[in-house]
Amino acid sequence: MSITTYRNNVKRSKEKLINLRKKLVKEQDAEGKATKEVISIQKSLKTTKSSSTIKTKLTKLDRLNTTIHKARDEQRKINKNISDEEKRLLRYEEQLFKEEQRELKKSMSEINKYNHERDNYQTELFEELDRYKNAISLHTKELQENTSIEEQFDVFISHASDDKEEFVKPLAELLVESGLSVWYDEYKLTWGKSNRQTIDNGLAKCRFGIVVLSESFFKKGWTNYELNGLVTRMVTEGRDLILPIWHRVGFDEVKEYSSSLADISALRTDNLNIEEIRDILVEMLVPEFEETYIEQEEVNKLI
Repeated sequence: MSITTYRNNVKRSKEKLINLRKKLVKEQDAEGKATKEVISIQKSLKTTKSSSTIKTKLTKLDRLNTTIHKARDEQRKINKNISDEEKRLLRYEEQLFKEEQRELKKSMSEINKYNHERDNYQTELFEELDRYKNAISLHTKELQENTSIEEQFDVFISHASDDKEEFVKPLAELLVESGLSVWYDEYKLTWGKSNRQTIDNGLAKCRFGIVVLSESFFKKGWTNYELNGLVTRMVTEGRDLILPIWHRVGFDEVKEYSSSLADISALRTDNLNIEEIRDILVEMLVPEFEETYIEQEEVNKLI
């Protein structure tokens, strides 16, 4: 039987006991009332002289004694029924307890199974992530070994093509005019060359990655590939190199796409124009490049 059936059995048994106890009280009241009348009549008989009155009272005494005996018989039956029903209720409660324990054990088994499957999935996911990171790291290392120093870039611009004409292309031109070396697809993707290899080279050789986050960016496949490459470098190198720009999107949209990206400080096109964004980027990036250039000059002198 199901646990619902056991609960209904317990409920019906408790209701039956309540009704039986009400009947018992009713019969006890009837006995008590009749007994009180018998005592009263017996007292009055001592002072009654009329034979007819005495006869009437004796008749009533017989009737009251019959009522008392009947009430006592009913009480015995009811008490037996109560005793039987209490035993039945105890049995129902034991059955319910056992069924609840069985259901609890079953639920715990399902929970443990789910937790085990979840842990296995997480382990496989982390192992896959490690393999992916190692593959990217190895590929990046190979690119670094096979690419000359002249192919270093100050920034890599990751963007959706839908944002190119309105924002990305003008920003790239301003950054180049400011003296920065910019990896921008229109400058680097050429006819006859592998787009993926060229993009991988840019990802490996840039010092920072400008990521223009927009509704179009969230929907593109290549942008996810570029972003994954930048994230992998950030993890393996242990430094912050992603510079987000929110283009016509807010915190909720960015968080829905990537909660980790939403936690990175970003510039926003809804409160900064393109020249202001250029100035902030140049002011932040140029000291880093100048320091690197000076270190390289010192190395060259030693050579």
